Amino acid sequence: MGKNKLKKILAKTAMSCILMSSIVPLNVLAEDKIQIQGTIPSKSHTGTYNLTPAEIEAMNKISTESELKISPNINVQSADPVRVIVEFKQAPAKVEVVQQQLAGNKISLTDAAKKVKNSHKKFKDYVQGLGKQKEESSVITPSTPASQPEIKITREYQHSFNGVAMTLAGTDVEKLLESGLVSSIYEDRVVKLDPKELNGSYTENLSAGNEQVKSATTSIQQQSVSEQNTSTNTLKENYIPLPGIEDLHNDSVTGKGIKVGVLDTGIDYNHPDLTNAYKGYRKNDEEDPKTIDPTRVKGWDFVGDDADPMETTYQEWVNEGKPEYPGQSYYTYHGTHVAGTIAGQGENSVDNPSLGVAPDVDLYSYRVLGPWGSGYSSDIIAGIDKAVKDEMDVINLSLGVAVNDPLIAESVAINNATLAGVTCTVSAGNAGPGEKTLGSPGTAAFAITVGASDFPMGIPTASATVGSETFNNMKLLGKGFHDHLETLVNKSYPIVYVGLGGENDFKDANGQPIDLTGKVALIQRGSYALVDKVVNAKKAGAAAVIMYNNVDGEIDSYLANETNFIPAFRITKADGERLKAAAGFSSITFSNVSSITTEGNNLAGFSSRGPATKNYDIKPDVVAPGVSVYSTYPEYVHSPEYGIDYSSAYARISGTSMASPHVAGVAALILQAHPDYTPFDVKAALMNTSDKLSNDYSVYEVGAGLVDVKVAVYADVSVKVMDKTQNRDTNGSFVTIDEETGSIAYGTIYRKENDTNEDSRKMVIKNKGIEQKNFDISYEYSKAKSGVLDAVSNKVEMTTSSQSITVEPGQSADLTATIRVPGTAKTGRYEGYMNIVNHANPQESYRVPFAVRVVDKGIESIEMSNPAISTVKWDPAHPFMASPFSFLKFKLNSPMKNVRAIIYDKDGRALGSSSAITMDAVTAPIDQDLFLFMSPSYYPFVGDPMEEKTADLFTTAVLPEGQYTVKFRAVDADGISYEKSQVFVIDNTLPKLTFKDKSPGKVYELKDSDFTQETLNGEAQNAFWVHANLYDEGTNQLAPLGITQSSNSLWYYLNQKVFPDGDFPVEANGDVKFGIEKGDIENGPATVILFPMDKATNAHLLNEFYPYAFVKEGTPYVVPTYDKEKVYKNDTLTMTLSLNNVEKLMSGTYDLGYYSNFEFLDVKVNKKFQQYAQDNGLTVTVDEPVVKDHPTYTWSKKMVNVGAHISGNGFEGFSGDSPFLDVTFKLVDDHFYILADTMDGEYNTKDFSYTKFGESEPTKMTLFNQIDSYKIIPNHSYVVSYLRYEGFNNDWGKDFSQVGATVYAHSVNGGEKYFGTVDKNGYIDILNIPMSKDPYYIVVEVPGHLKSIQKVTLGAKTTWGEDIGQYLFAASKQPKAAAGDVNGDGVIDVLDVKKLANKIGMQDQDDFKVEDLNQDGIINETDMKFLVKNLYKSNPDATVKPKEQVAGKYSTHYFNELGIASTVNTLKNTAKSKNTAALSWIAAVHATEVKIEQSSDNGVTWSAATTEKPVTAGSKNAVVTGLSANTSYQFRVKVVGGLNDGISNVITVKTADPLLPAKKNNN
Repeated sequence: MGKNKLKKILAKTAMSCILMSSIVPLNVLAEDKIQIQGTIPSKSHTGTYNLTPAEIEAMNKISTESELKISPNINVQSADPVRVIVEFKQAPAKVEVVQQQLAGNKISLTDAAKKVKNSHKKFKDYVQGLGKQKEESSVITPSTPASQPEIKITREYQHSFNGVAMTLAGTDVEKLLESGLVSSIYEDRVVKLDPKELNGSYTENLSAGNEQVKSATTSIQQQSVSEQNTSTNTLKENYIPLPGIEDLHNDSVTGKGIKVGVLDTGIDYNHPDLTNAYKGYRKNDEEDPKTIDPTRVKGWDFVGDDADPMETTYQEWVNEGKPEYPGQSYYTYHGTHVAGTIAGQGENSVDNPSLGVAPDVDLYSYRVLGPWGSGYSSDIIAGIDKAVKDEMDVINLSLGVAVNDPLIAESVAINNATLAGVTCTVSAGNAGPGEKTLGSPGTAAFAITVGASDFPMGIPTASATVGSETFNNMKLLGKGFHDHLETLVNKSYPIVYVGLGGENDFKDANGQPIDLTGKVALIQRGSYALVDKVVNAKKAGAAAVIMYNNVDGEIDSYLANETNFIPAFRITKADGERLKAAAGFSSITFSNVSSITTEGNNLAGFSSRGPATKNYDIKPDVVAPGVSVYSTYPEYVHSPEYGIDYSSAYARISGTSMASPHVAGVAALILQAHPDYTPFDVKAALMNTSDKLSNDYSVYEVGAGLVDVKVAVYADVSVKVMDKTQNRDTNGSFVTIDEETGSIAYGTIYRKENDTNEDSRKMVIKNKGIEQKNFDISYEYSKAKSGVLDAVSNKVEMTTSSQSITVEPGQSADLTATIRVPGTAKTGRYEGYMNIVNHANPQESYRVPFAVRVVDKGIESIEMSNPAISTVKWDPAHPFMASPFSFLKFKLNSPMKNVRAIIYDKDGRALGSSSAITMDAVTAPIDQDLFLFMSPSYYPFVGDPMEEKTADLFTTAVLPEGQYTVKFRAVDADGISYEKSQVFVIDNTLPKLTFKDKSPGKVYELKDSDFTQETLNGEAQNAFWVHANLYDEGTNQLAPLGITQSSNSLWYYLNQKVFPDGDFPVEANGDVKFGIEKGDIENGPATVILFPMDKATNAHLLNEFYPYAFVKEGTPYVVPTYDKEKVYKNDTLTMTLSLNNVEKLMSGTYDLGYYSNFEFLDVKVNKKFQQYAQDNGLTVTVDEPVVKDHPTYTWSKKMVNVGAHISGNGFEGFSGDSPFLDVTFKLVDDHFYILADTMDGEYNTKDFSYTKFGESEPTKMTLFNQIDSYKIIPNHSYVVSYLRYEGFNNDWGKDFSQVGATVYAHSVNGGEKYFGTVDKNGYIDILNIPMSKDPYYIVVEVPGHLKSIQKVTLGAKTTWGEDIGQYLFAASKQPKAAAGDVNGDGVIDVLDVKKLANKIGMQDQDDFKVEDLNQDGIINETDMKFLVKNLYKSNPDATVKPKEQVAGKYSTHYFNELGIASTVNTLKNTAKSKNTAALSWIAAVHATEVKIEQSSDNGVTWSAATTEKPVTAGSKNAVVTGLSANTSYQFRVKVVGGLNDGISNVITVKTADPLLPAKKNNN
């Protein structure tokens, strides 16, 4: 099949998320029998949204990002599997120890570790209780198949991150929060190394600023090749580009004793330059690395889950069938290159072995990325976690995700690892030169984030002439390992221009390869990797390559030696165009070869820039050499043939991945020289001593500057900025904590009119030397450049509390650094460096970068996550279905008093607000992403809309379909309002897919003339084309935002129906097309299923599938069709198997799988075929149908073999087209809520077997299973809930089926009860609930508890308006049953207290007594505490009122006698007058103080009451005086200390009317 070809011609690349999840949820197929858990009615519930208290609370407050518990990228609406990372509230052990110390508390590491382990145990117990057993659960009913992914913990973290990685259904994700243990749930992202690092080349300039500029490299000296080999001035191929490193090594500062972990693709630890440095596990023939206990070794392979962290090898690629992916390699080498930069020992017997920055470190490998250089965030965190456990001193992460977020999971792990004592160096990323292109975890506040620069390098050159044109000093791009450039001298070669150098550029007009033997290929840069261009030229036979730039300036890339290379030189765009013109008349003659030394120390154009989002941190922290870095490579890359050959196991590659290990090595040197340094000390040493680069750069491009290894190691002064950052506390909440760093990020400051605004940071200068030092302090402001304003002309001023400072030896001195911004300053960014220079020795200086962003007052921005909102909960849920609940993200530039979001209709009428009242914003932080909860529900205005009043906190309405505007308003303390608006739509309607020519639901038989040429994506293609239009009115209403129909998606499935292969590009007007090429059907049929979705993610899975099948003309095939479009319970359904293009068919047979909600009735010969037989004197005999269990899906499916054979005198088989067999079923169970269905629905195609005349072996032909379908219409509902009762006490291991619970549903108007079942995990199934216009109560009754009652509305509508039953997953909203109704009378009162008190201490493990409320085998204080909590609660249908006394005793008497703490609950009013109220209560036990408090505003405020006599700790009555007549008061007793500590019950007393006599209360 031509699958790749089809994808190439048609598809715009699919979103990365479809690699992770299926667009057809597995629950609608027959994979595994596990419960879908999520509410999925077939159509919208757009009129009612029952908001939970938590949702109401969220709607009326401002949230910070840390309060968003679940990553918005996780689709919690879909039952498809998702990968998540779960962070627990409990901090890792070492982190908690540090945090407690900072808080002035103490906790031992052992105790902290116990808390961590306990959090894991509790979470595992909870997870075990989430899933239902396969044999007890089904998707929607036992009659339908299930295939929901199991809930599985895949990784556990305890050291740098406390939590787990998991796979589970998206609909299960929110349930994890109910454990009470979880603080955040992150997306487990795909991590992929930059292919440009992997293939060693960039299509963009390497050394460039924010614009493509002319090359900064200049010739310092030129030498011949022979001179290079002998000159002491020549920079060696393998020199370490860190000036001063040789001096350190000569002083024995080599990293000895420092443990360095490399988190990467693994390490070829057999490389001669690395083998002695590597101290981790080595694979051997004596043991299987998978059997190794991870606690036995340091390092680990988290991809293969074993002890051997070797790279993905060439042999593994061969074993996998040599898979190919454009521009990428299956086998890896990235980690080995990184390791060589850190620890190369130069032991290989070659001219230029790898020399590492810290050759004597103990090197370890944590393999977190596998084939193709890809992996998951969960594995990266696992690597960080084990590195902390393994007590690494330094870890290097030359990797990351393309997300600028300082608080994603990886960043949190890095921060925690740093707090635990591990120095973490992280590459910044290769997404430059734009701002805010940092990757994560390079965004982590505590990370040492490294950008990339080039460095002085000796590069061979060649000079040549072409006719009268001369080309001097063409720099080498690269050559083969055994190429000698001298062989080119005095030789002439014809020049052939081959465009961009892609594969097709080396073919002639007929598609045949061109022969470039003895010629030079001239290639323009662009589109393809530099390496691929040269390799393609070599394949064509070229003698050499000259490549010219596609922008002004030189190609700043040097690959040195590469396999499959020929000599390749690089020139400027201007020289290339000159050469191209001259080449038409003359050959090229090489006149000489020599070399130049580049200037170096320029920022790499690809190096990612800051700032970090959300906090405007200055990142990267430093830069280091990262362009064309020479280091080790695995042996198999350049020597894949059999045998071991490390002679060419080296390469030059570029990237911040190459810069970061330089800094990791320097960090190791610093730690060897200063073993007492913390990671923060190391960071300060690196940043304080960094140098300027050759050009002027922003601090957000280079941080402190270029690392200076020697000064960093030997510096005896540190300058630290005492800043703040966010991290998790010991309870899992984001809090602001201290950060010691080397830069001053002031963040955002707003302009004050006619005033100066300012911000300050504390700095600490520590003198670690033996002499007093005096420092002068000055400020170096950056000049105006792209993104940066001139501070001097705008009078933005940096000052410190002192311009000079003296620091005694061994002491520290504090400074305050203040930035001042006048109201006249322009808005924008100002930055520079503070220089701290030794007065006596100006050569000793330290620098601290600073930056500030100046804005106007008001609102920086607002943004709705998706301006198209659907309130439909489609059944079945598709993996792209967005939640109707979202957030309005906003950022404030200046402090505000309050904020509010007002919703307007399309005519500009104010409808209401997202909140009941204006929200207090006094404490809302500025310059930070904040969020308002937005939902389909809003608070409508009552009365005059101009007054913006709402009814109350609970009266909401739901927005119907239409266009709206949300106007976000913020008001400051001066009453000045600021506003920003955004259009959005509520769109509940499916998009309309209109076919312009070939309609779906057919099999197309194609001949040569059906293939025509059209253009797609700029390329002409010959195909069978299908044209359509995808239009959505809701999307159309977003035109003011620049959104067109192209934002809708037309997903497609190729030759399957489970995973989407991509989405076809939709044009702005909605036009869309796809084509089938001849090659796609050359070896068999092709199928395409279209699945349309609009901007609001409205899409009806399966029900809105548009199937196509394509075959070569004359191909035999079978199509099943059905006699009904809709099937109801007890209906029959007949499936007709129709033959097409068959030849000489004598018999046919088919194994037909069907779901157990159908009953097989019979199989008959179709009337048309029977007529054919009669007309031709033939006999058609139906084979005896055999019904059996399905071989795969035994719990949900049956299989019947149907067939028939034909006989007759002289009959030589049937040829042609005809309906053949009719197979009839009866629908016996309608609990099927996904509607659309086919027999054998999990298959895209199946085989139909038939026997031809004269042949004994059957022939198979394709049966197109998805061409036709039917819909099952359910008339009954099915509810799944959860058994929640208070005595449960988080005992997730309990068998809930044995607790004696009764569960049922009944109408709110009474009537029949529909009983359900409870499984061992606590899930409730109630089936066969009739359709009704009235809501139902879902009732749970558990011994010793009040009823748990949940009101639900059941029923849905199809897209065509038909009422149907509903499957409802209501587990999360089932109330918890209150414990304490011991006597079962529906109330909790003194009778229950007495009964339980009489059995305190009784034990019975086998037959639980009703008094044993938590069923732990003993009746004790724990059980009684439930009654303390729930006293006087009752069922809504209770027929008795709670009793307060029995035999003269109150409940409090029993509690006090048993020594069980309870608040006073016996407060009563015994008498009252117009000015007094007499109160009584049972005296508190062992109280230290008792007070009477009163309120006259219904409990809003309370004050001390005045009494006739003083109230003492032992008082049991009092008379309150000084009251006003005929007035209502509330009274309560406040007890301090003792058994009854706390607030009593509240009573209301209305004083007497002065015209009436006083009344005595006898109750």
